[in-house]
Amino acid sequence: QGQFDVVLASDVLWVLGTWRPLVATARSLLANPKNAEFLIAETGHEQLALPAALASFRAVAESGGLAIDYGDVPLPLVVDGYDAQLVTLKRRP
Repeated sequence: QGQFDVVLASDVLWVLGTWRPLVATARSLLANPKNAEFLIAETGHEQLALPAALASFRAVAESGGLAIDYGDVPLPLVVDGYDAQLVTLKRRP
């Protein structure tokens, strides 16, 4: 717990039931609230489009004590026809 400066994850937001455990895991793994980051590379899916996933996940992340940042511009990558997005989570002090 609390030992990492950077944690990477990919394609983890498409199952809504995992969001709260994901937020709890992110908080527990990040070492320094000011500098440590939990980075998620995410794409949309047929079951949940990326804009809807990001909007809903923001509420879960913030209620779990994390600051969330994602730009309005998707990464210059398309995966299976979906735009990809980098999501950055940080612990709030």
